[in-house]
Amino acid sequence: MNRTLKRGIISAITAGIIVCSGVGPALAADGSGKAEDVFSDSSYSALTSGARPGSLLTRSTINGNPYGCGGYTERVHLSGGMSSVHAGIKDCSRAPSYQIVGAEIMKAGWFGLWHRSAFKSGDAYNRLAKLDVNAKAICGNNSDQTYRGNGYHRVNIGGVNYIARTSSDIATRFGCDS
Repeated sequence: MNRTLKRGIISAITAGIIVCSGVGPALAADGSGKAEDVFSDSSYSALTSGARPGSLLTRSTINGNPYGCGGYTERVHLSGGMSSVHAGIKDCSRAPSYQIVGAEIMKAGWFGLWHRSAFKSGDAYNRLAKLDVNAKAICGNNSDQTYRGNGYHRVNIGGVNYIARTSSDIATRFGCDS
């Protein structure tokens, strides 16, 4: 290949990387896109929590929506050789035209950093029944690790998006390296 052609290919690849990396934050900022676009890969500290002491989950009303829909995130737990967390939307008095849920398992790492271990999302149109998503990751071994669950919840009612983020009320530690 000649030098000019190589430069052109490298420029095209670089431009593609820059364009692709700019898509996620733009979608997250305006509330559109998939749940994957709004999750952070580092820390859960920016997420809101409406924990009830002693409960196994965190629940929050989805930002004043007129149907009273609530979002929840359970604590991460061991289930059948996997780390597992549920997040969802429930308690809507009427069916939103669209709803989307994302659940992620975050694993504590060195120096206070958190890393995504698993992610799962689901959506529904005109559904009144609870929408529950279960993210799971296979345990590689039985070493004790610390986990936290995060949830993203969005309902669309009358063309308006109502969004909430929840995080399990405490980090859990158990024998699973996923």
